[in-house]
Amino acid sequence: MKKLLILLMVSVPLTCWAVDSPDAPQRAELVVRGDALLQVAADQVRFSVGVVSEDRGAGAALEQNSRAMRQVEKALIRAGLNKGEYSTGLFRLQPRWSSRPRSAPRDWRPEIVGYTVHNSLNIKTARLSLIGALIEAARQAGADEIGQLSFGLSDPRKYRQQAIAEAVAHGREDAGNAAAAAGMRLGAIRQLAIGSQDGPPVRPLPGAAMVRSMSAEAAPPIIAPDDLQVRAAVTLTFALLPGAGAVRSGQ
Repeated sequence: MKKLLILLMVSVPLTCWAVDSPDAPQRAELVVRGDALLQVAADQVRFSVGVVSEDRGAGAALEQNSRAMRQVEKALIRAGLNKGEYSTGLFRLQPRWSSRPRSAPRDWRPEIVGYTVHNSLNIKTARLSLIGALIEAARQAGADEIGQLSFGLSDPRKYRQQAIAEAVAHGREDAGNAAAAAGMRLGAIRQLAIGSQDGPPVRPLPGAAMVRSMSAEAAPPIIAPDDLQVRAAVTLTFALLPGAGAVRSGQ
């Protein structure tokens, strides 16, 4: 037992010396970036339709706004919008205060002179062909604000996964070409990192000023979405192995 203990104590420093030796072979690595860009047709649109009402009393302003919003909602449904394709968006009731006169006395205080109600519907639909008709129907029914229009994808993760797969394939192809040019070959992937995802594109639409300025005979606007860009970027770290016929340093 005593002899065995001595052998173990001697073998440990010998092993450490072999690992720390400057003559030990270093593991070669190759780091590459892979990118992918998909052009995907939008299959979903979002926008808001709003009504602004003013009156001296809060109750009267609310009643006026509710009546106008009901007309807008009915017009949208007649134009083809389904109940599940819209929901209440912004709703705000706020007082309007009197302006300070030029020669106001010291004890002057602002007073409430009326109330303003903002109410809007958020619309989301996959039927892109209805966009122009819905906007025109809302305008004809008395909508004051139409905006926040944006196109998107009903299943963005599906295309995100496709873009990631293409980015990995591009990175692997570039790494293989670089390794072959250096007389080496790729080993296993040691590290893989995925870049952050961009937000959805947004296309603004003119708001209340445009709606009020359009004549009653104006044709429905034509709004055609561009293809959406789905991007992905990955960083891959490969082990590098000697290629066929490659000569190791020192041989």
